Order: sequence, then structure tokens, then C-alpha cells
Amino acid sequence: MRPTIDGLPRTHYTTFLRQLPLFAGLPESTVATLVPHLQPHCYPRQAIIMRAHDPGYALFLLTTGMVKLLLEAADGRALRLATLHPPAYFGEMALLDGDAQGIQAIALTPCEVLLLPRPPVLALLDHVPSVVQALATQLSQHLRAATALSARLAWCHAHAQVAQAVLSAVHADGGAPTLGAVRALPLARRDLLELTGLTRGTIHRVLRDFQQAGALAVVGRQLHVLDTGYLAQVQARLSGQNGM
Repeated sequence: MRPTIDGLPRTHYTTFLRQLPLFAGLPESTVATLVPHLQPHCYPRQAIIMRAHDPGYALFLLTTGMVKLLLEAADGRALRLATLHPPAYFGEMALLDGDAQGIQAIALTPCEVLLLPRPPVLALLDHVPSVVQALATQLSQHLRAATALSARLAWCHAHAQVAQAVLSAVHADGGAPTLGAVRALPLARRDLLELTGLTRGTIHRVLRDFQQAGALAVVGRQLHVLDTGYLAQVQARLSGQNGM
């Protein structure tokens, strides 16, 4: 049995593991059984530590530096799920079934990560209920964050869809108005429903946002376009042309 790992005493790693919520409260002797399995790895800034398609072969333990976790949206954009500082761990989503990670981890700064292979972690889960509970809590937090990101992305797309529908109507009606001019369009909420496929409530909220921004005014059954430049910026930004 090695007295040191990467030049550091085994007790150093035992102390670090017990700082993690996953192993907090466990007897030192139990945590010490994991230390021989640890595999230290150093990564430079911007290095990809874990890819979304990588299988869940290990738990990643961050000892130094900063790491960002990215979730790929349906349109290909990378959304930041979390920014991690030590002591922290990631890769637990795919650890249980060994399937693809689903998220990507990138080093924001030079960092050291300890890989804890899947078999000893699963063996610990079989015998220590508190580890199962801690893992479930972490998974729940990541799921909530991913759900919130998906909801935000869907809301952004709704704004982009309405902006695109209005701008298309403007161009079909003779092009963009001159600076300071108001373009009245025979475009009702019902028309936006058909053009975008969004719900009535979503259309109402998006139009309210655009009115508050000074880009649109709803007058009877007409939309008065006040600022096509703003609508174009919303469409471009939220469609990913200029980033989120």
C-alpha cells in the first residue's frame, strides 16, 4: 500500500475527502479505504476535464482551482450549469448507471482533480445510506438548475419568435419605418398565436415585456411598432447569433 499519493501523505487525502458533503460524517477509517483508489490529474486553464458523451466511469473531486459545468441546449448552445470551487465533486449524474455524463466540465483556472473510480463508490453506496442521501441531494440540485436553465431558454426563444414574427410583418408591409416613426400593423394576438405556435398566455407576457421596453404598443387589434432596432437585437441575441 502506497504511503503517499502524488507525493502527499494519505492522511492529506483522507482529510480532503471528509470535507466533501458526500463523505462528511463518515468514520475516518471508512473514508481511508477510498484513498488508495484516488487518481490525481492536473489540468491547465480551459482544458476539458469531462465531456458530455463520456461514460460515468469515475467521480471527479476538485481539490484546487475552478471548474465550470456546461449543459448543451437543444439548439447547440452551452449553458453554464454551475461554477465549482474546492472542495467539490462532479460527474455523479452518470456514476450510478455508467451512462453518458450529459454535461461538460471545463477548467476555468489551472486545477487538480482526483478521480475516484466507480466500483469503490458503488460499494460504499451499498453499505452507507448517508452517502446515498448526499448523492441524491446533489443530483436534485443539478436537476433543479438544469430545469431552471431550460425554462429560461424557452422563455428567451418565445421573445425571439415574437420579435421575428413582428419584424416579418413589418418587412411584408413595406420595410422598416424611419427613425422615430410608428408603424401600425394589422397584427392581432390571434395572428401571433398562429405564426409562433406559442400559447395565449405566453404571447400576452412577451407583448407586455416589449411594451415595457418601448418597442411595441398594442392599440385595439393592432400592433404599433415603435422600435424595430430593439426587436432585431432581441431576435439576434436570443437566437444565439450574439450569445445569451
